[in-house]
Amino acid sequence: MMTDITYDIVAGTKLQEMGANFYAAKIAGKNFVAEYFSGAKKIALSMGIGRAPEEKKDSLRRRLTDLFSVHEGDVQFDDHCACLMIPIEQDWVSRLNGIMDSMSHWADENELTGGCFFCGRSGATVSVCEVGGVYSFLCGACREKLNREYSASLEEANKQKLVAPALAAFTSGRRKIGYLAALGAGFVASLAWLLIIIYMPLTWIFGTIATTLFVNCVYEAYKRVSGQFSIFDFLVTTLMSIAILMVSVTFAFSHSLSVAWNMVADPSEYVTSLAVFTNLPQIISFPLFGFLFVSICIPTVIGLLIGIGYRYRKER
Repeated sequence: MMTDITYDIVAGTKLQEMGANFYAAKIAGKNFVAEYFSGAKKIALSMGIGRAPEEKKDSLRRRLTDLFSVHEGDVQFDDHCACLMIPIEQDWVSRLNGIMDSMSHWADENELTGGCFFCGRSGATVSVCEVGGVYSFLCGACREKLNREYSASLEEANKQKLVAPALAAFTSGRRKIGYLAALGAGFVASLAWLLIIIYMPLTWIFGTIATTLFVNCVYEAYKRVSGQFSIFDFLVTTLMSIAILMVSVTFAFSHSLSVAWNMVADPSEYVTSLAVFTNLPQIISFPLFGFLFVSICIPTVIGLLIGIGYRYRKER
């Protein structure tokens, strides 16, 4: 279906419709291609010029500025063609014709013969053709070369479409396996961590070192198995490390904690949260809690902060 723009161009100029929003023609021996951009309401006009010296390019800019009030910066040059944008305004068809005539006269005055937009050659093999949905004047050799490159790019794009979902699934699978590996490594490392915390002297030193090594053991297990380590993975493995340490301490000291509670509460009575808070000073005063806080909690928190900070700086 012919649009109003297409009708105006075909009826009012020597350009012919080549495809949707593409127009082209050989006018006075010069190769012209125009493309209409509906969103911007502008026409991109191109003319083949071969290879023009810089001073001749400047003369075309001045000519179009003087005659049609075109901003000099709007006139651009590729190696073998001149291009500019023409807005769809009042009397734009006559303006388009005037600009094409002026560009053609400029080429004649400077003895510039336009041909292939890609290599600059002129001859019988140069014709308007479409490559990848874009129309331009090309010689036979460039047309074949560009078609090969376009076909190769399409083939590569199709491969990526097939590979991307499989790669995403593979990456997602490795991430899950990585989390399982980090979890397993964390629980194994937590046994060594507990032995150091409970039996080693100078827990402020050795407990801190053990916690730092434990955290990095979890991080490293995940990274080696999954092959990746994003900020999301960093947060997940950090929370995993904290949870493993909490579970390990609870499991190791569950009997002692139960004994401490039974010393301040009647085991036969139902215990409410209010009762726990009411008896909290007596619970905390029990020697076990002093040991947990001083020998375990403080070194663990310090070791966690050191391990997390070190790993964050390393992976950033």
